[in-house]
Amino acid sequence: MKNNKSTTGVLLAAAIILGIALRVTFYGISCAHVPAFDDECRVALQAKQIARGDLPLLNPGSPYIFPLDTYLMAPFINILPRNAYGTRLLALGYCLLAMIFSILILRRWGRWREVWPGLVLVLFGSGYLGARRSVGQDRCAA
Repeated sequence: MKNNKSTTGVLLAAAIILGIALRVTFYGISCAHVPAFDDECRVALQAKQIARGDLPLLNPGSPYIFPLDTYLMAPFINILPRNAYGTRLLALGYCLLAMIFSILILRRWGRWREVWPGLVLVLFGSGYLGARRSVGQDRCAA
């Protein structure tokens, strides 16, 4: 029985590490091949203004949204690179936090043997969809 628990723990740890590695790999691929787009650059520019001392209450491109992303990025904006890697780093952080909290919620629902399909979906589901989009196969097959 003890060997079975240790095997389950090792498999769980390996799956979590693979899921994180998949997310980080897609982050690197997207930053290397897709330039930063308008909204990402706008967030970075507004974070630069906040770092200088301005305190905006609205986002210029979407005036109904409070610029929470820009306030979270402002302390780090001067050390982040000025390219897609720097503008998408906050999104990667959100992705990893969502994955961690989803795993914690799954753990509260039951034992790993009971919730493993949800764990597989959390760790590998959206990464697979991202891979399909990156190679241009995001079409419905009839």
